[in-house]
Parts: sequence; C-alpha cells; structure tokens
Amino acid sequence: MNGSVIQNNKASPGGNSSGGGVYVANGSFTMTNNAQILNNEASNGGGVFLYLGSSFSMENSTISGNHATKGNGGGVCISNKDMEISISGSTISNNTAEHPESWGGYGGGISGNGNLTITDSKITGNKANSGGGIHSNNSVTMENTEVSKNTAANVGGGIYTSGHFTMESGTIADNTAGTLGGGIFNPGHLDVNGGSITGNRAENGSGIYNQHGEWSPGELTISSAANISNNCVADA
Repeated sequence: MNGSVIQNNKASPGGNSSGGGVYVANGSFTMTNNAQILNNEASNGGGVFLYLGSSFSMENSTISGNHATKGNGGGVCISNKDMEISISGSTISNNTAEHPESWGGYGGGISGNGNLTITDSKITGNKANSGGGIHSNNSVTMENTEVSKNTAANVGGGIYTSGHFTMESGTIADNTAGTLGGGIFNPGHLDVNGGSITGNRAENGSGIYNQHGEWSPGELTISSAANISNNCVADA
C-alpha cells in the first residue's frame, strides 16, 4: 500500500467480523509513503486484522479513527504469536476498542500477539476498556516513540503488557486508566531502560502498576537512565 487511502468501510460490525479496513491471512502487508487507513469498523481490528502467519510493516503512514465495536484492536489487531510487526515513523491515533463486557475491548491502538518493534512513532488519543494505546501478550520493543493521551476505562491507560515489553527510549505521557496503571499495567515482564514516564493518572500505579500476588505477578526492571515523574492518582 503505497500512498493510498482506505477509509469508511464496515466489516459487518453487528456480527463477529474482523478487519474493517484490511484483513490479512497468512500473508504480508506493507504501508509506506503516507498510506492511510481511516474510519473503518469491525468487531475486531477496526483498521487492520492480521491472522495466522502474517507480517506487517508500517512506515511513514497513519492508522486513525478506526473502531473495534465488540472486540480488540481498534487500529490493529494481531491474532497469532510469532508474527513480525514493524512500525516506524508512523502515527496510530484516535482509534477505539470496546466490548459490552468489561473484560473485553483490549488495545485501542494496537492489540494482540506477535513480535512488535515500534520506532520514531506516535500512539496517541486511542481508547479501550483495557490497554488504551497498546495491549500486548508477546514481545514489544519501543524506541523514540510517544505513547500519549490514551485512555483505558479499566487498566493500562498507555500500555497493557502481559508479555515482554522493552522501553529503550521515548515518552509515555498523559495517559489515563480508570483503576490500575495510568502509564503501564504490567502482569508480564517490563524493562524500562530509558525514556520518560510522566503525567499519567490512575487510581493505583499512576506511572506503572506492577501486578503482584498469586495471579500473574509482573517482573520489573528500571534503569537509572529512565525518568518516572509527575504522575498522580486519579482523584488528586
């Protein structure tokens, strides 16, 4: 997809549908040169749905305004592990994922599995029940990327990670969660090697909430190069 626009499509949003804009099954999909996927709608993967052994590369492009009506991945939904996903110089913004039950609706911007690398990009203004910006069950590496102004009704305003999330640099800022983890909710493995986590809000763990107890306790390492500051509880 080279510099084109896919917009205003609906994949049977009233049913159990996937891929409002694009559905990729066991294939390869590339967006380049200001390609745009805008204002599409499906149950899962409002903008893009990736299935089986698919790969996805997004460079200098935009996924915005898409809606997962009763599932996951307002912008992008990654359904299977071992997929290779690369996002660079791009924007994923103002997408939503919702579900009639509070346990559903993950990843307003991005949701799912796969090995995800994000560089020099923006994940901003997305909304979900949980994982407002990003929800991941597998591997994520983030460099020089802004995750900002995302909202989760439940946990993980900016990021919900139950896999292995590595933040090398960038900013997680001004995200909001209704209960836990304004910036990041972590029941997985989280390495904060650099960058800043600032201005986030939640009832508990305004910057980072590292899950504890018998249910999926999180593992957390924070480097001295990282800046975690000016986060606050939701009613402050």
